[in-house]
Amino acid sequence: MVQNVLVPYDGSDLSKRALEVGIALSKRVGVDVRVLVFPADSDDPSPSISRELATAATEHGIEPVIISRQRLGTVADEVLIEVAAVDDPLVCIGSHGRARSAAYFGSVATDLLQASTEPVLVCGPNVSVVEPTSLLAGPTVVAVDMSEGGRNVTPIAKGWVGQFEQDLETVTVHDGGFGRSEKAANVARSIVAECSSVGASVLVMATHAPSGRQRFLEPSVTSEVVKRISIPVLAAGPLVSM
Repeated sequence: MVQNVLVPYDGSDLSKRALEVGIALSKRVGVDVRVLVFPADSDDPSPSISRELATAATEHGIEPVIISRQRLGTVADEVLIEVAAVDDPLVCIGSHGRARSAAYFGSVATDLLQASTEPVLVCGPNVSVVEPTSLLAGPTVVAVDMSEGGRNVTPIAKGWVGQFEQDLETVTVHDGGFGRSEKAANVARSIVAECSSVGASVLVMATHAPSGRQRFLEPSVTSEVVKRISIPVLAAGPLVSM
């Protein structure tokens, strides 16, 4: 059961979308939201981020958490430290879903999915600005394929709809998992179309979260879905117990 939503925030449009989703979850079901900021060059966030956090705190009661200690690793590592410090966490993070460019430049969302033992709520570039009343208005869709993770992701989806009182729809992915970019894109289009046809509000799916050269050669279905879909994706990485 989710009690605390943690939103890594850098002032980008993607992180703003993730924060909007986190705020909507908070207002819809009463979970706490913490905004995680990791200043790059000083102990303080930039003036623009400081203003945005002050507005969020005033208007929505959001608690900004400024991580000013010396970094112990990557941003993903630091997020996971904060995850371990709260009960029943859910990280809500923005992502472009760019599998190939992330192979060179890195992706905090992908790094989180590789290392997290909890599902991560990923908000892609097409996720709409949501109102609290509409965030969970439609059913949750779970994408099931023949991989071990794909077969076992259904209990995570059932736990989600149990807490948030939603209906659950299942879409079977016949060519899921890793593969060439054409196959990944085609499977992603099929999943996105199914979600659209039932008016889904959240998609749940497993991901292998490939890294490095593998991410370039074999883009995942999840990254292709995130790039296209207009709803958040609750993604379960390889370390999530299912």
